[in-house]
Amino acid sequence: MHNSSDYLTILQYGDIKGTGAYPSYISQLSKFASVQDRLREWRSDVFDKIKVMSCIQIAMLDIDGIRMDKALQTTPDKMAEFSDYQRQCARRHGKENFLMVGEIVGNPALAAVYVGRGKQPDQYINETTKTSSKNVTIRLLATNESDTNSFIRPFGLSALDGAAFHYDIYGAMTRFLG
Repeated sequence: MHNSSDYLTILQYGDIKGTGAYPSYISQLSKFASVQDRLREWRSDVFDKIKVMSCIQIAMLDIDGIRMDKALQTTPDKMAEFSDYQRQCARRHGKENFLMVGEIVGNPALAAVYVGRGKQPDQYINETTKTSSKNVTIRLLATNESDTNSFIRPFGLSALDGAAFHYDIYGAMTRFLG
């Protein structure tokens, strides 16, 4: 449980610690660990510069992917738009499989909104019983062309392809491995 001063951070556009669990809205509206300021991607002039400068990196440095540090500090729609722009830029430079990964600092439900076409908890494939072979088959055969109501964004508009570092997985590994 957080005390009331934690919730005041969003009122002052303030700082939160780099460790610990915060409600998603606080994580996204606050400065992370005193070092990560917002990119201000909601301003079109700033966002356009970010997209163009990243495309220049792809062209000049011949990179095959981008790792977004603190990826969840960007809004999901802007992350998807940024990723789409970078993939189009990469294709113009002969790169068909451009990889977009991000550091995910947030709970799994929030992370699911950012990975691929995005899913909210009410969009998961429902499971009636743990041993239902029908549901297992549906999950195994699910593709991007599957039921369009199962995703937040349309086909072809993915935000992150995966996690370069996911704190929940890291925490589980350190507890398991010691």
